[in-house]
Amino acid sequence: MTSRIICLATGLVVASAFANDGATNATKRVLTEEQRAERRAMMAAKRKAKIEAAGGLVRKPPQGNYARIVSAQDKVPLEFIDEIARQFNTGLFMQIKVSSIPAYKDIWDMLKRARELPETGLVTLVVEDDKLPRILSAMEDGWAILNVKGLDDDLPPKDVYENRLRKEINRAFAQSAGAGLSLNKPCVMEPAFTLRELDAIQFPVVSPEAMSKIQDVGTRKNIGRIIIKTYKTACKEGWAPPPTNDVQRAIWDETRQLPATPLKIEFDPAKGK
Repeated sequence: MTSRIICLATGLVVASAFANDGATNATKRVLTEEQRAERRAMMAAKRKAKIEAAGGLVRKPPQGNYARIVSAQDKVPLEFIDEIARQFNTGLFMQIKVSSIPAYKDIWDMLKRARELPETGLVTLVVEDDKLPRILSAMEDGWAILNVKGLDDDLPPKDVYENRLRKEINRAFAQSAGAGLSLNKPCVMEPAFTLRELDAIQFPVVSPEAMSKIQDVGTRKNIGRIIIKTYKTACKEGWAPPPTNDVQRAIWDETRQLPATPLKIEFDPAKGK
């Protein structure tokens, strides 16, 4: 009986020790997460201060062509399309412009007009048509047509419908830039033969594999790159705009003044140069 009491007491002590140790570890994990959050905030503050000391960020004037998304329909607002286009540049950094042209029955004439817009290298034309498939593309010619007709035939909830549009705009744009269907997951370029399969795609944007193809084709089509650098770097590279504040003015003056002791290059007979 005594031995049972001793064993029971020992078990309670051990269990209590494990419980206390677990609580201590949990406290350590919480503190560690807090410390990590503080470290991230500190690093972000340092990066911000460094950028501000370098005059802030400036964008290089656009060069090259645009990858255009041209709306020729009234069903999907242009603002919605523009919002999605801005999200493309999270990783692409390509010059993308959203435009609109009047909608009428001749699809091919609308495509021709879209492709003839100034400085156009790639075109995604958004239409609403009873006869066309959801996406029609000619990747080597640099165009795709997205047909929004039928995406809401089953009367889906608003969020489901908007997700379909978001995916299809991504898919059509990617096809205009040479990214075909992909079996890699997750990726919006997974095959979707039905609306149900389209809804099942969980990743609403292109994967790195498709993104790489888009960037390669964009280069060949002379699509301009979006270049954002610090004001100091832009001054050193010679494309910075005139300064707009005291920090930028000081950097402007510093990087443009001649050195006090210019570099001298003398001929060395021993080296012949």
